[in-house]
Amino acid sequence: MTTQHVHVSVRLAVLAAVLVLVSLFACRPAWSPDGKRLLFPCRLGEHQLGIAQYERDSGKTQILFAAPGQGAVPTPLFLPDGEGALIVCADKDRPDNVRVVTLGGAGRTGPTTTQVDVGENAGHNLLAAPVLLGRRLFLSGRGVIRLDLDTGAVVRNRGDERQFVVARRGQGVCYAAVAKGTEYSCELGTVDPETLQLLPFLKVPTDSRWHVLPMPAFTRDLRRVALPAHAGEREEEAAILVFADGKLETVLPIGHEGDVAVGNVEWLPDGAALCASLCRRNAEDGTVQCLLLETTIGGSVTRETPLVRTSPANDDLRQLSLSLPVALSPDGHTAALSTALLEHLDDRQHGLYLVDLNHKQRAVTRVPFPAPHILTIKGSDVLLDLASGWASGVAAEHPERQLAVAGGGSSVGLRELVQGNADLAMTSRPASPAELAAAKAAGVELVAHPFAFDALAICVHKDNPIVSLTMAQLAEIFGENGATQWAEVGVAWRSEPKGMLVLPPDDHTPTFAALRSLVLTQRRARVVPIKAETADRNLVALVAANPNAITCVGLAYCDERVKVVPIAGKSGAAACLPDATTVTDGSYPLAQRLFVYSLANAKPEVLDLLAWLGSEAGKQATVRAGRFPGR
Repeated sequence: MTTQHVHVSVRLAVLAAVLVLVSLFACRPAWSPDGKRLLFPCRLGEHQLGIAQYERDSGKTQILFAAPGQGAVPTPLFLPDGEGALIVCADKDRPDNVRVVTLGGAGRTGPTTTQVDVGENAGHNLLAAPVLLGRRLFLSGRGVIRLDLDTGAVVRNRGDERQFVVARRGQGVCYAAVAKGTEYSCELGTVDPETLQLLPFLKVPTDSRWHVLPMPAFTRDLRRVALPAHAGEREEEAAILVFADGKLETVLPIGHEGDVAVGNVEWLPDGAALCASLCRRNAEDGTVQCLLLETTIGGSVTRETPLVRTSPANDDLRQLSLSLPVALSPDGHTAALSTALLEHLDDRQHGLYLVDLNHKQRAVTRVPFPAPHILTIKGSDVLLDLASGWASGVAAEHPERQLAVAGGGSSVGLRELVQGNADLAMTSRPASPAELAAAKAAGVELVAHPFAFDALAICVHKDNPIVSLTMAQLAEIFGENGATQWAEVGVAWRSEPKGMLVLPPDDHTPTFAALRSLVLTQRRARVVPIKAETADRNLVALVAANPNAITCVGLAYCDERVKVVPIAGKSGAAACLPDATTVTDGSYPLAQRLFVYSLANAKPEVLDLLAWLGSEAGKQATVRAGRFPGR
């Protein structure tokens, strides 16, 4: 292999890594058009990010958005009216999808969400902050994507095999197209907002030793564009390249790439000076100093303002520098950087950093991330999925609040509530007289809030000819020394399978506890030799695979693979299937009321959460978890 081919291979390998790393660049702060407010990424916990708002005059902060789960990186933008906000979020668990959330704005009362299928690798498609022109959002990937926020219409220009990145260019949209073929190349151009036609105006020479990151920054007159870069050959230099009128004007060296890395670049209003995020390694102890770099076109004046020091888990300085993107205020007086994406950073250093560029000493202000109000709910294991759905719903509507969920059983939840270790307890039964007495002895009063119903389902194979069962027949099936043949409970097969395969829930599960209290009131449960995994979802799979099988599971776990049997409360009574009507009016006998317990002197945040559970949003969250709202 020739030296030239080696250099090309090295550049392409580096390019692949950079396309992954630069996806972090999208998660940078965003200033309002008047510069009075700032949207910035914050940490809501060890593994969750959110978007908060900072008011420049008052210094107040508030959480506006909680990202949907771990690994989701949100990108904030202000709507044109400067009042509402737009959050674009790529989720690692859904790599072909981007979530666009609109918060507030003229004529809007609540958040709205639009899902955009970007084809593949949403994280790469957010290599730079998306561009919002009026009510149209421009995204990138294999080409350019335009989303109309009012209609939800999506228009695509699929471009070619290059990786595309969109960026703002004045009042328009710019693209950077990076080749992934046998020869490295980078092209900049404008995007026609109506037709999405791509009009190139600058090409980085393919024989250039510089490898630019596709993160362009333009001066206000659009004459100059700056790009962070590094040399892909032996020199391994880091630099900022400045192009003027389509030609390379100057190279601003930063240092050896092993010792320093530069992130995104921002021009100051005068068009002669610029700033960038920078990471510099300390050779003595291996720590990394994160700084704000200021320099000029000629490179004659360079200044570095220290921000935080960290001990990174890996040696990739470029990833660190891209994890601390800088956003310059419209008046050019303040540079903002958020540490939300910096892992392995001391909590005392985390926050929003504001650098006063008018101050001789470059005064730095750290604004701590706003802390969410965390409420804890503990209790029944069978309700964990339901409570997790509540937590997601609460975070979507009230990102400043979080609901921490833990199981252990109904009795554990009530005990933790009485002892002050939980704000709410969730139970699949009423509190017992002993539990109420224990609360009274501790000087507190428990208040029950019946909010929903759960239902057990009796499942059989889809080919089973059974029409219905009574509660007495269920006791024969699941009880000790009970039925062993389908004919014993009145089911006639044309060719009956060998015996009845009874698959009761494990006796340590909430499902078994409900079966025992509702069905096996006068007899012991059947003991079966099967020791397979007996979680509800596994029991459903076993029944689907065995024509002679029958089981009892939570209704939420049933699917089209099995048949749910109608149940009658007693012989001669009408049998019915579990649904919203039969469960809540008492017709279906295998239903139980669900409760949330609070203390009589609950704090206002707890009362707000209880009110939310009874709201339409709370009821919908309950329905999505397979339960039935009702009191």
